[in-house]
Amino acid sequence: MKSERGRLILRDGTEVPLEHRRVALKDGSKYHGVLLGDLSDVDATEYAYKLRYISAEGSDLALSAMTFSDGYLTFISDPDNFQDRNWPTALLHSSG
Repeated sequence: MKSERGRLILRDGTEVPLEHRRVALKDGSKYHGVLLGDLSDVDATEYAYKLRYISAEGSDLALSAMTFSDGYLTFISDPDNFQDRNWPTALLHSSG
């Protein structure tokens, strides 16, 4: 797994800078990985919703949280699912 930087966008538009590592399944249908960094200020109820993550390279990912703590979050993601989501306005208009 290669490590890259990016930011998690919360439902209110708050951006949390994090590092991520992800791998794709052989058929490319899903990603799984981990976000690493300080998540101690994130309300755990955020993880009940789809999460938006924007990598420094510009990839937009819709994530589903699997496990989490103050220092990491494991996730799964469908690479094609971001365009199909109805995101709150704050998520769509975050600074980039």
